[in-house]
Amino acid sequence: MDTAQVLDELRRLGKPATAAIYRRHGAHDGAWGVTFADLGRLEKALRGRADLAAPLWASAVYEARYLATRLADARALPMATINSWLGEARDRGTAAAVGDLVAQREDALALAQGWVADPDEFVGYVGWTVVATLAMADRLDDASGFAFTERIRDTIHGAPNLTRHAMTMAIIAIGIGCSGLRPAVYLPADTIGTVVVDHGKTGCVTPAIVPYIERAVARHEARRANAGNRKSRATPTRDIEVAVRA
Repeated sequence: MDTAQVLDELRRLGKPATAAIYRRHGAHDGAWGVTFADLGRLEKALRGRADLAAPLWASAVYEARYLATRLADARALPMATINSWLGEARDRGTAAAVGDLVAQREDALALAQGWVADPDEFVGYVGWTVVATLAMADRLDDASGFAFTERIRDTIHGAPNLTRHAMTMAIIAIGIGCSGLRPAVYLPADTIGTVVVDHGKTGCVTPAIVPYIERAVARHEARRANAGNRKSRATPTRDIEVAVRA
């Protein structure tokens, strides 16, 4: 398939009701309403087609930009392209997709450290998404995790609206994925208290930090117990994956 054929397929798969949901969640690019199940099937069919990433992104179609981040080779992507995509990610879904892509890079932590300090709402969102993804993948060292936790404690209530949500999910990810830091997360979580985020006309919520961590860890422990002697593939970090992307 070439770019035009992929776009034709995305248009064919689009559903007006799904497009309306995406727009309620802030999709500023043209949204055609392709479900994530259909996007997943198309991604699988196009696996290895990193050449399609740049032209799909350039189409400015919401679902095409998501697909671009799934097909791109993160390690080979020039920084000029990453910075361009970062600046054009103007909704939470696209920002999360860019964050997931960047988290695959060896320099992901260094990039995140710069982006979380940026006052722009969506640059911050991408940065904190990278932090959360690294924590879930056991790629965040304790010193960095502790520093991010302190930064969240000190700055979250003054951060832009959606950045606050990403910061909340990042500290939750650190609390779950970096088990040695869990006690160090609980104290600042108490200091932070309730994080207020305006999610607009959606069903999204920003969860309470400690209860969410405890529920995720409890589910993981229950699965391990039920697995018996079989090695469980479940990890506590999987429990927050959907919430981080919400």
